[in-house]
Amino acid sequence: MALWSLKDHSFLIIDDFAEIRTVLHGMLIPLGASDVAHARNGEAAIAALRAGIFDAAFSAGADDASEPASEAAFAPSWGPTPTK
Repeated sequence: MALWSLKDHSFLIIDDFAEIRTVLHGMLIPLGASDVAHARNGEAAIAALRAGIFDAAFSAGADDASEPASEAAFAPSWGPTPTK
């Protein structure tokens, strides 16, 4: 019997490569995760964050700090991202 489970938690996986999203999703399933959403870019990630509540989000990060996914980490209300 597992000491803990991810079954009551929701996750967002953000990556532009479908293969990476699939691998991360596959790693969460054996741990009990069933509520796993995917976003292929920063714009989709922000839309998902505005539409739902996630316990955790996974991203490899962006090479360009202007990428919306990078800015999403600094916008706790998931409202408009800060302007520079």
